[in-house]
Amino acid sequence: MDPYVHITHRIDPHATLARRWPLRGGVSAHVEVLELALRDGRTRMVVLRRHGAAAWKVLTRDVTALEFQLLGALHAAGLAVPAPIFVENRADLLGSPFFVMEHIAGSSELDAAALPSALQQMAAYLQRVHTLRLDVALPAREDPFDGALEYLRDDDPVREGLQALRSRAAPPASTLVHGDFWPGNVLWNNETLAAVVDWEDAAVGDPVSDLAGCRLELLWKYGESAAELFTRHYLALAALDTTRLPVWELYAASAAAASMGAWGLEPEREADMRRKAQAVVDAARAALLCAG
Repeated sequence: MDPYVHITHRIDPHATLARRWPLRGGVSAHVEVLELALRDGRTRMVVLRRHGAAAWKVLTRDVTALEFQLLGALHAAGLAVPAPIFVENRADLLGSPFFVMEHIAGSSELDAAALPSALQQMAAYLQRVHTLRLDVALPAREDPFDGALEYLRDDDPVREGLQALRSRAAPPASTLVHGDFWPGNVLWNNETLAAVVDWEDAAVGDPVSDLAGCRLELLWKYGESAAELFTRHYLALAALDTTRLPVWELYAASAAAASMGAWGLEPEREADMRRKAQAVVDAARAALLCAG
């Protein structure tokens, strides 16, 4: 049997697959929309997600089952995420495990006039994520100090600042973190946040990691003022110690620059993003040199 027919019948034994098409934008998963024709004449759209599209990104063997379980817990907690439908851990149907979830009508693109409200909604959503306590065995978020050190020469004076900050900084908060919270993973419907998707990098760790990553992505897409406004909205809601923010930003921007060549960007876009990432690295280095 055609695997897509099998998937369709698992969702609804009386449905037929009308059409399917890929969703673009991600780099670490194959994502498709399936449109099902139901027996009563209506249609239903679902999304099929398979991990492992990016050779440069190492994924754990159970990432598919774990993301599916997490989506269920988030949906049950009332968070705006797609409702999970079923997971298939077999690899023989499509070449790798996959799961199916409901399709959320919306777009990740925004008009400039909607951006101030959108940034406030994103900040409130992220703060809510960081307050959730779920019964899901997620991995621990990596240590930003170790991560940042990987991108520094042995004789780099920033190493001293990193080590000094590491020795005196209070232990970070440990919460649920999305791991890839950026505008491309936020869906909007009539300028209202409809859902946040792509939870494969979710972990338990320092919420500053989500703040740093989103700041970088907002800088790339909308500019510095958007990144700063989002930060102000988030910090107005969360009593967060930002001592580690330069460490996370050094790590995030350095790691992005190292892998950006595999993202399939247009040359001009990549050059602009590299320039902005280097500005983040330079600012983080200056803060850490002062810390030393």
